Amino acid sequence: MKSLDLSKFDLSSACFGYCGKLETIKFNKAQTVSLYGLSSLKSVNIPSNTKYFDTSGTSFDGINIPANNVGGYSIKNGGLYHIEEAYDEDSLVTVLQAVDPGITTLNVKKGTTVIQNLNLSGSYYKLESVNLPDSVEQIAAYAFYGAENIKSLNIPKNVVSLGAYAFTDISVASLTIPASVEYIHGSCFAGYNGKVTVKSGSKNVRSYKDGIYLAEKQYWNNEKIVYKLIYYPSDKTTAEFLKDTYDIGEEVFMNSSVKELNLPEGLYWFELDLSNAMSLTSISVPASVRYIVPYSITSAPALIRLNIDKDNEDYVSVDDCLYDKQMTTLLATPSLKEEIRIPEGVLSLGYYAIRSSYIGNEYDDPDNYKMVEPTVYFPKSLENFDWFGFSFGKAYAYADTPIAGCLGLRNQDYRDWYPEDEIYNDLKLNYELLDSAKDLLDGIYVIDSVTVKKGKKTSDGGILYGVAMPDGVIKVQKLTAGNNSECQVTFSSSNKKIAKVNKYTGEIKGVKKGTCTINVKCVITDGKKNYTKKFKIKVKVKA
Repeated sequence: MKSLDLSKFDLSSACFGYCGKLETIKFNKAQTVSLYGLSSLKSVNIPSNTKYFDTSGTSFDGINIPANNVGGYSIKNGGLYHIEEAYDEDSLVTVLQAVDPGITTLNVKKGTTVIQNLNLSGSYYKLESVNLPDSVEQIAAYAFYGAENIKSLNIPKNVVSLGAYAFTDISVASLTIPASVEYIHGSCFAGYNGKVTVKSGSKNVRSYKDGIYLAEKQYWNNEKIVYKLIYYPSDKTTAEFLKDTYDIGEEVFMNSSVKELNLPEGLYWFELDLSNAMSLTSISVPASVRYIVPYSITSAPALIRLNIDKDNEDYVSVDDCLYDKQMTTLLATPSLKEEIRIPEGVLSLGYYAIRSSYIGNEYDDPDNYKMVEPTVYFPKSLENFDWFGFSFGKAYAYADTPIAGCLGLRNQDYRDWYPEDEIYNDLKLNYELLDSAKDLLDGIYVIDSVTVKKGKKTSDGGILYGVAMPDGVIKVQKLTAGNNSECQVTFSSSNKKIAKVNKYTGEIKGVKKGTCTINVKCVITDGKKNYTKKFKIKVKVKA
């Protein structure tokens, strides 16, 4: 379709996206208009009643905007602008809203106050150089996000606010924060690998040991000045922090080369994305931290060691794993932890506190790409966990515990869902029971008695009727305890003239009125020795 005529319709909104052959659009009224990825568009007239207009990946050459439009939109030198009320609603400001994907240099018009999210991600954007006028006061969230070709960009001297991801992925070698800046979002420089400096005379922004900090007042603490780290060079292998650092931007160390991250005393909140911090092997958390997001630990691909200060009131580290202070919940484990022994007394398992991890990049560096699958020892005390909220290479559990039941049932589910052996073997959980053969025998019990009518069979025939096995013992004809110990159950009748029993399933058939005994023999082997336990079931046959 090359042409679209909607001029006869009174539209409320019109959105046209990713139609590579569309050349012409006609319509008279539409309160909102969006043009996305129309690479061949040659002509469109934006209605004068349009209050909201946006475009991304569409050339501005064919866009015609009437001068008297109610949204205050205009196009100049490859930029789409509009007029809106200021935040305080006492004045109007000019906003740069979008950029023509074909231009390489953008000279933002004088008087522009706000740079919005310009939607610059995508190979069709050619922008390399941006010149911002001194009138700009706000560079909003995602303003230049994903514009990998930008190599020249200035932050004007009157800018007050810098939003989240404003400079992510741009290729500018350095940026200088002017003294006028009052606010910087903690993720403003996430994914920016250049150097950031601060203009002298700034009251709200400080630099220390190459890190950039935003000063904040604690109004509940006599207006004490504390600092939030909002930038740290990705090429630095060590990190030193400014005194009174209270917070760190979530993605400040995402691409960091730091090897040991010793968080500063005074830090309150520990929430970091360390997903590409390939050199980070150790984290130390001070006593002041009151809240830890477990992802801060599990996201670090090379992490081995975790140390929580012994005086921390909320968390403790044991064998490099993160627990709550009461040691009732395992919250997180390092990515490179190959053996995890959860102590007795732990009741709960955090969501994906234990998981197999991929280290490295499968496509960019296949030689160093590997999967770490930990070996896990579950305690008897564990009660609470998400059935699909963990993964491992191999596990050990105790029979007749919820986790053993979960492992057994999940394997049974995989067998039911994917009966082909090859697929099933790829999915099934590899686990063994920690119980000794005697322990397993002690976990087996039988019913005391059963009544059956003459000529009838027990309605719930099979082992499930007569014998209850521990959760970790898989209920098949030749029962397997975990992956190592085998359990065999056989049945016999003391008087076949009264009741017969299937030797392997335990299904009982009444023959004639009377009572007799069903003998149950359970044998478990650990590979070296057989262990036996016998039971008796009283059977009453009614006429």
